[in-house]
Amino acid sequence: DGRAVAELGNVTAELAVVVSDGRAGRDSLLIGVVDRPFLGDVEVMARYPAYLGRGDERLAADAAIRVPAGTRLEIAARSSTPLAAVSLGLGDATMAASAAPLREAVTLRVDATRASGSFVPTRSGQYQWRADGASQQIADLPPPLDIDVVPDSLPRVEILAPTGERMVDPQAVLAVELLAQDDYGLREVALRLQRAGEDAPFATVSLDAGSDVIWSGVHTL
Repeated sequence: DGRAVAELGNVTAELAVVVSDGRAGRDSLLIGVVDRPFLGDVEVMARYPAYLGRGDERLAADAAIRVPAGTRLEIAARSSTPLAAVSLGLGDATMAASAAPLREAVTLRVDATRASGSFVPTRSGQYQWRADGASQQIADLPPPLDIDVVPDSLPRVEILAPTGERMVDPQAVLAVELLAQDDYGLREVALRLQRAGEDAPFATVSLDAGSDVIWSGVHTL
């Protein structure tokens, strides 16, 4: 039928294809090679809850991200081609290239080849990427963000000694041994005192300015 088929294999550089019938007739085709569209150069900035007193921190996108609950993550990425849409959400590896909707999905803002946005993750898991270029879907995506959201436990305060009720002389000196701890750090350790049977307000005695995750000490009454 006058047709011929030739398999070129992997084309890695510009290629000129010339077709001739062995006589006077000939035709040519120039094949150009372009980079496969990709999304990369991911940046992650953690902005911790104000009550923790921790400064902002830049985190590695290719390592596990372990953050306290309430942390806001600022995300940015760049593409080799103009972007139309970029989103990030919970999923597994089988969902990365599928059209199945992501859970807890976050849509990032796109500006030419850059995507950026922020969100407060509430669930731990693998946050997968989805990206569409101006002309086609982008299949070459960064690895998922492995985010572990750690709940903030309540501080623990304990009177180590004396234990139970203690009867003492009004002029006696009583040493109270105390322990305080918090998984992210103590801002202040204070003792509130009020004489039994009195309606006077509590007296507050500051024992430590905090900053460590654990404190122990003795206060004399």
